[in-house]
Amino acid sequence: MQPTNKIRIVGTGKLAESLLMLFDQHSEYEVILVGRNAERMNHLQSKFGLKTNNDPSIRTPILLCVPDAHIGNVAQTWIHQASLFVHFSGATSIDILPKTSNGNAVCWPAQSFGDPASVVWKDVPMFTESDGEKGAQFLESFLKITEAQSFALTSADRQKMHMTAVFMNNFVNHLAFTARQYCLKNDLPFEALLPLMEKTVSMVRYPGPDIAQTGPARRNDQRTMQIHKDLMGDNPEMIEIYEMLSKQIIQRYI
Repeated sequence: MQPTNKIRIVGTGKLAESLLMLFDQHSEYEVILVGRNAERMNHLQSKFGLKTNNDPSIRTPILLCVPDAHIGNVAQTWIHQASLFVHFSGATSIDILPKTSNGNAVCWPAQSFGDPASVVWKDVPMFTESDGEKGAQFLESFLKITEAQSFALTSADRQKMHMTAVFMNNFVNHLAFTARQYCLKNDLPFEALLPLMEKTVSMVRYPGPDIAQTGPARRNDQRTMQIHKDLMGDNPEMIEIYEMLSKQIIQRYI
C-alpha cells in the first residue's frame, strides 16, 4: 500500500457534513465523498469544493457515516478500496468491520449532530477503539485535528456508554418535548422553564445528581403528586412516566 493523504467519507448525512466541516479547516487530508443521495452529494461537493474523481484503484481510510444497521454491509462493498475502516457508532462492535491488513478503528463522538454548524469538536468526548497499528495511528491523527478529549474503550464498554448517553440525551429531550407539548396545549410559557433546565445541568455537574435531586417525589409529597396527576387527567402516557419516575425516586431516597 502506498502512503496517501486521501480519505473517503461514505455517507451524506449530518455526521458526514460535520466531518467535512472539520476537514475543511485542515489540510491533512484530501476528502473523497461518496454516497447514494445524488442531491446531497452535489450540495456537499459544491459547498466544500470537493473533487468528484473517485479512482477505485486508490486505497484509502474509509470513514463510514452510515446508519448502524448498514455499517457491515456498506463496509463489505468498499473492501477493495479500503486501507482501513473507521465507523462512528457507539452501539456497534469493531468486529462488524471486515478485516484489513492495517486494522480498523472506531471513534464514537458522544454528541448529537442535528446541526453540523453547531458542533464544536474540541468539546466532544471521543470514545475510541482500534485493532491494528495503522488504525491506532489514524485515530491519533484524527484526534489531533479535533483537539477533543478521548477515552479508549472496548466495544462492550463503549456500548454501555452509549446506553447511558441515551438516558442523558434522548430521554431527557423526550421529557422536554412532553413538557413543551403540555405547555402549548394549556397556553403556558414553555421558554420560562429553560433556565430551570440549565440549572439542572449545572447541578448534575456539581454537587452531582444524587445530591441535587429535589421535587415532590424526593420529599414523598403524595398530596402534590396527586395534584400533578389530576392535572394530566387526559394524558395517560404522561401520567405513566410521572408515576414510574416518582416511584423510583421515592424508593431511592425515602
